[in-house]
Amino acid sequence: MPTGSRVQLQQKRATSILTALPTATFAYSGKLINGLPVILGSDQLHTTSADTNVTGNDVYNSNQVTDTTPPAVPMGLVAESGQDSSVPLSWSAVTTPDLASYKIYIDGVYANTLPATQTSYVVHGLTNGIQYSFQISVFDLQSPSNESLKSTEATATPKAPTVNRALLVVTLVNGLEKEYDLSMTEVNAFITWYNGRAEGTGSEVYAFNKTFNLAYFLSRKDYIALVKLKLSKLVNMRLLHLNKD
Repeated sequence: MPTGSRVQLQQKRATSILTALPTATFAYSGKLINGLPVILGSDQLHTTSADTNVTGNDVYNSNQVTDTTPPAVPMGLVAESGQDSSVPLSWSAVTTPDLASYKIYIDGVYANTLPATQTSYVVHGLTNGIQYSFQISVFDLQSPSNESLKSTEATATPKAPTVNRALLVVTLVNGLEKEYDLSMTEVNAFITWYNGRAEGTGSEVYAFNKTFNLAYFLSRKDYIALVKLKLSKLVNMRLLHLNKD
């Protein structure tokens, strides 16, 4: 009998379950009744021999005992929203001794099988802006396997990242419009300068760093003076929501 087998010892109406035996040989010290048969069975194979040392007790090897009890339901499933086209999942480990694997379900449909040692997973290839429902279950090592009930649903919505940038459009007094693709830090710096110049403080010109058409130059700057701006057109700004490549 292999190590770790579960053994059932039965005498008439008295039954004892010995679980996860440390060795292939075991001794039962419970009370036996003289003259009644003793039946031994294992969840892995038939018992091969036994000696009860009790007068008149015949020993019988029973049929294999089949484990049909499913593992415990997984707990603590968490789904994280806000990731680009993906949802990270995490859950509490199931401590069932004969745990074989976890299974992932998306909107009730099987999606993947994970090792028994894993307690997190990232679901990729999802559509941004759509709410998804996630569940997990566990299987044991029995053949056929016993599957637990599915966990409580966890929902999450993947979301495309937003780039924290703005397009600043300024109109000069001659009617010429200029556009600057800026970070919000740069936009706020320009607004601070603009408000300061309107009150008569700060530098007379504002310098934009140009990152295009550099040619052989290390850097280029575009200078704007407040007197050349058509003030009614200045606040033409909008945020750009760009997807990652």
